[in-house]
Amino acid sequence: MQQFAVNNIFNNLSNSNQEGMYSVNGPPGTGKTTLLRDIIAPIIVKRAKELITIENPSDAFTKIGELEIKNSTFSPWLWSPMKSITNAGIVVASSNNGAVENISKELPLKEEVSPLYSNEIEYFKNVAENCINKDNWGIISAVLGNKQNRNNLVSSLWFNKDFKDLQQTLKENKVYDNSDWKSIIIKFNKKLKAVSEEKERLQNFKDEYNEFVATELLYHQLTTDLKNTKNQFILSKEKYGNKTEFVKQLNENKSEVLNEPLCY
Repeated sequence: MQQFAVNNIFNNLSNSNQEGMYSVNGPPGTGKTTLLRDIIAPIIVKRAKELITIENPSDAFTKIGELEIKNSTFSPWLWSPMKSITNAGIVVASSNNGAVENISKELPLKEEVSPLYSNEIEYFKNVAENCINKDNWGIISAVLGNKQNRNNLVSSLWFNKDFKDLQQTLKENKVYDNSDWKSIIIKFNKKLKAVSEEKERLQNFKDEYNEFVATELLYHQLTTDLKNTKNQFILSKEKYGNKTEFVKQLNENKSEVLNEPLCY
């Protein structure tokens, strides 16, 4: 049912058809948070597929104007990200603030990721560990809502005096080695290929299973037909024996009649 919900959400509320609503209802412990992860994960992958089409990370941004600041000789440029990597934000809202807060905290936890990848996956991992929670693997979600939560997040991520925050990290990483980017693209494509091959393998299992079920049903039908045919054969054989005995009796009666002397 989780997979059914995820498929329908992406089929009905993705790409150009982003207006609408889809409801998933279930009591506690039925996997709604897991379902949310299964929605977020392909959104990230979809955005990554768009990013690997560019030659350099800076190509993902287009200069759209210049910001004039009064009493300043510095006028920063304004940049806009490519449209294909936007529209990927998710707001988790609920009448139960505690439930939403728990989901927002759980999504970036290392323990929520398969142990096989917990040491590999990262998205500004150092910033997440130092500024939000040492148990986080990246900055993927945060507790917002009220003003205090929003102020706390901005202070921790952008104006942190104790650790190197996101602002400082971005300043230090303005220059990016393009060879690293190409290496990342190669690695990502390998992962995509591996996933595609695994999907194909699982699809083959599904097709073979469906074929097995169909063959098993046919075998059951043929076995039933054979049993019915055998029973019909036994009945027919019995009827044949009865008819043969009847014909034999008629022949004997005929012989007796033909051999009787004529009476005058």
